[in-house]
Amino acid sequence: MYNKRKIKKEFDHLVGRNIRAFRMMKGMTIEELAEKSDVDYTFISELERGVSGCSGFTLAEIADGLGVSITQLTKEAEKMLSDYKKNVNGE
Repeated sequence: MYNKRKIKKEFDHLVGRNIRAFRMMKGMTIEELAEKSDVDYTFISELERGVSGCSGFTLAEIADGLGVSITQLTKEAEKMLSDYKKNVNGE
């Protein structure tokens, strides 16, 4: 079995990093993203730093505010989780 707490933290970190990368590519401030996504700017800051995770609904709001899909925000994190499970299970 894998350490879910450790993996969740890494997953949240990767998603947050992607949120920040897309926001910066679009030339948006955290405040602008907060307004477009109707998510508090302090929470977006926490997400980008990997301090917090969020619900699927909040992630959808942020993705919409960025003009990207949820998949674009989570793809790297999903691959990390899949790879980790394969390594733990000896596949």
